[in-house]
Amino acid sequence: ENIEKFRSSECNTKENGRYRSWEIVFKDFDEHQDDKDYDYLARSLALYLASWGMMRGSSKLLTDYNYLIHIPAVQIILVDFPELKNYPQNEKEIDAYVRLVWKKITALKNYYSKVGISPTDTLLTKIMLGTEAATPAYDQYFKKFLKANGLTQKLGEQSLKEVWALWFKIKSDLSNEVDYPPVKLLDMAGFQYGQEN
Repeated sequence: ENIEKFRSSECNTKENGRYRSWEIVFKDFDEHQDDKDYDYLARSLALYLASWGMMRGSSKLLTDYNYLIHIPAVQIILVDFPELKNYPQNEKEIDAYVRLVWKKITALKNYYSKVGISPTDTLLTKIMLGTEAATPAYDQYFKKFLKANGLTQKLGEQSLKEVWALWFKIKSDLSNEVDYPPVKLLDMAGFQYGQEN
């Protein structure tokens, strides 16, 4: 229900609405993962982050840097890229997948910290959601959704495992009309829930 509400919202149905920025960056990384066009992918990532308000505030991404700051992050993202797009097919695959995701989150966190950018959970997971759909965005709305479902709200391996377990618990109840990766669907549901509650 929340997924359908999210998809039918005015911002999501407009061709140039900000919610479409996820589709654009996700497609860009999928189509350009092999040609290593780091400049192009860094621009795409920066525009996606800007559309979701991640360039303002304490991150300093807008005030102190241009899109080129993301080139090393893009290089990190492209490591194990195909493996992270190979989402778990059953609960037995969750642990290994989450370890790989956490390794990449840690690498991104270390990079952004080193260059003076505040690597918040929201920033890191928005990047992972946009480029690989490997995590939902751990923003205030999704955390409300986690809390309502009795799941760990702090980003970490345990929380990511719980998110995937939730996916396997509810996926049969979802419509197959939406061709989005599993955690993108959960992110949409969580975002919608969090906005309404």
